[in-house]
Amino acid sequence: MAREVVRKICGHVEAVYAVGSPERIDRKIGRRSGEPCRVCRSRTLSGAVPEEIPEKRDPKPENPVVRDILEQREASP
Repeated sequence: MAREVVRKICGHVEAVYAVGSPERIDRKIGRRSGEPCRVCRSRTLSGAVPEEIPEKRDPKPENPVVRDILEQREASP
């Protein structure tokens, strides 16, 4: 049995245990390094971390003059 300490995608460090040939161990370690750790995984599954809310844009005004001014402001840096 092999035990490797791997830095997960979330930045935390976690031990990975694997049994078998060296190739199988390397595959498992590589696969596990791309996953979040147990703490972050359970936190996201429980819904404790809020999902990103997309930015809402205001609807375009009905007045064409105001709409043109706002479009010019958005276009300029």
